[in-house]
Amino acid sequence: MHRRKALPASLAAMVMLACAGFAQEPVATRASCPSTLGDSQVIFIGDVHSDPVIKENLTLLLPCLKGLGITHLALEMFRDTEGARGALEEYHRTGQNEDRVFRFLKSDWPWMPELYLDVIRGAKKNGIKALAMDAPARAGQDAREQHMSLVITRIIAAEPQAKVLVLVGAYHAGPDRLPALLTAAGLSTSILSISQTAK
Repeated sequence: MHRRKALPASLAAMVMLACAGFAQEPVATRASCPSTLGDSQVIFIGDVHSDPVIKENLTLLLPCLKGLGITHLALEMFRDTEGARGALEEYHRTGQNEDRVFRFLKSDWPWMPELYLDVIRGAKKNGIKALAMDAPARAGQDAREQHMSLVITRIIAAEPQAKVLVLVGAYHAGPDRLPALLTAAGLSTSILSISQTAK
């Protein structure tokens, strides 16, 4: 099977924002930032774990997303354990012990951990707090999403003005999956899709 070669993030990319109802419309090209995130409290990026371009483009977009109000980055890539939470919190607060963050990342996440670490670095640089979100123990998809939903709703409950960027697999970001749980909890959601296009 022919494997598509990933294009560098500096090549043309498409950013699309889906607002209420998940209707998708092109917003910009060349990894540009959307002009607004609307009133959404939770903004999803449906990740393709094997695609490096999504992570590269997200890292490039983080400064602009911070300017649009993003305060937190919730990550499927970390189990919500005391150790992982502590490592991410310490790194956000001090910028130290990045190697500890990377150890937690690699222990549970085999797909391109270096690129996800770049995303976390970008979040730290831009004052966006990275958070562990996945279930602390192995579980089925429904149970994992219930835990993710709990993590996100707790963030919003503690900080009502927060805007949470959620990086999860595209399956979990489907409108009848995790977004539906958050909508049922009274939160407004949208999806930001980052995909490469031919030059």
